[in-house]
Amino acid sequence: MSYYFPSPPTSPTERKRKRSITSSLSLSTNPQHQQKQVKLDSTLLERYLTTGGSPNIVDTQRDFSLLCWACYSKSESALELLLRQEDLDLTTTHGPARSTALHIAASVGFLNGIDAILLRQQQQQQQNSNNEINLDPIINALDKHGQTPLHSAILSNQSACVELLLKYGARMDIQDNQGQLPLHLSVFYRRMECTKCLLKYLPKNTKLLWIPNKVDQRNVMEECIVGGCANILNELMMKVNKQESITTTNIISKSKNNDNKDNNNNCNNKDNKINNNINKSNLIRLAVFWNRIECLELLLGAGFSSSHTQQDVGTQQQMTETDPIHNNDILYQAVQQRKLDIVQCLRRKGNMNPCVSNGHNPSLIYAASHGFLDMIPFLLTRDTSIDCIRQAILLSEPLGLSDAVLRIITRLKQCPNGIY
Repeated sequence: MSYYFPSPPTSPTERKRKRSITSSLSLSTNPQHQQKQVKLDSTLLERYLTTGGSPNIVDTQRDFSLLCWACYSKSESALELLLRQEDLDLTTTHGPARSTALHIAASVGFLNGIDAILLRQQQQQQQNSNNEINLDPIINALDKHGQTPLHSAILSNQSACVELLLKYGARMDIQDNQGQLPLHLSVFYRRMECTKCLLKYLPKNTKLLWIPNKVDQRNVMEECIVGGCANILNELMMKVNKQESITTTNIISKSKNNDNKDNNNNCNNKDNKINNNINKSNLIRLAVFWNRIECLELLLGAGFSSSHTQQDVGTQQQMTETDPIHNNDILYQAVQQRKLDIVQCLRRKGNMNPCVSNGHNPSLIYAASHGFLDMIPFLLTRDTSIDCIRQAILLSEPLGLSDAVLRIITRLKQCPNGIY
């Protein structure tokens, strides 16, 4: 009696995957914007300030200052009154998260508030000294979680605030207590518009895309693949490829000019390119492991490939007793995990050859010996040796599938276009 072992269902795609964006908001470390709107009485506030009241007073219940409440309630009139006070402290932290007023303005989408606070800081520095204006203490202030107002804006999906903060010079390279960059959060929570803003202001050096966080040691590109965010991954890859194209052009131009002083820079650029290639090969492996077919198609279509190729290990004993990850490429891993659509993608779009130099085809043997008959048409190649084919047929015999394997191979060999 013969048994047929079908491949598992196709990989989940971004269209099929139902991940609630609203549910992810509940994980935000700055959920103030989800609470009930609060209104401030500007008339009462003005009366309090004109009678000598301190603008830095905080309430005992939530430890919020008047400035925080003005931003929280999006009250432009109250904010204007407070910013007129010379002794107003813009750097004071408030609440359980120890957030600044700018954190709160960013989290609730108070654009005019962000603009007014930063303009006030600029004017104050211009009056006090002739030095260069430095907004860093305000715009890059850290809360209890080590997050900046830019982090807060991304967590709340306030893309307009992200854009405004970046225009004022907010830093993108600050990691929070979990080692997460603003880009990490933007990708993790699937903030497409926020990601576009961040990429627009990303430095020419794209190293930020490859910095791992402290939680799971994933960089931005890897986080995108694990989450299956194909549309965001496409934006990231466009940025990487564009920058690499510019770097390559500069290297060629400088080498033609034979500038000795630029030799070190050229070497550094080449080293960076090698590191990027290693990172790219890891992305292919990650897409295969997590079964992200859409991401894999994008990576292969953009020219990303695996730098890890198969090596001829000499004997079948070595092939079977050694960890296959070290001796075979990503295709072999996909076959082992019975991912038919991934195998098809790697063969058709990645042009990955399952054979090693001596004609041995471990992927074909594994598929045949485990009853993955639907994979055989994608694994049999013209380079596959006769001995390898015989072995595949022999190893499928305990399953009662040797005749079926033989028929498939015979049919493929008879068809001109039947073998890759």
